[in-house]
Amino acid sequence: MKLTNLYSAILEKRQPRQISLKRIPVIRALRSLLGLFLLSTTMLIASSSNAHAYIDPGYGSLLWQLLIAGFFGSLFYTRNIIFKVKTWFRTRKRNQPRTD
Repeated sequence: MKLTNLYSAILEKRQPRQISLKRIPVIRALRSLLGLFLLSTTMLIASSSNAHAYIDPGYGSLLWQLLIAGFFGSLFYTRNIIFKVKTWFRTRKRNQPRTD
């Protein structure tokens, strides 16, 4: 749309001509691909059967180990950050001249 058409539409207080998204071929193609994807995903989920799988008993201990290691790792990480912030404030305080 040209700028002059938009400007004249504003002056006349009317709406500029709207472009329908259905007329753009790329949008139509994307909408049909989305519909095909949703249909195929629904069919895949609806036609799935039981997996007959099991979880290894060692997997539970692996999860516990990951959780505990993550907890203690986050403690050390936050302790390191707090230490750096404290030392930064201490060095700032020492570098300031006294005004007594």
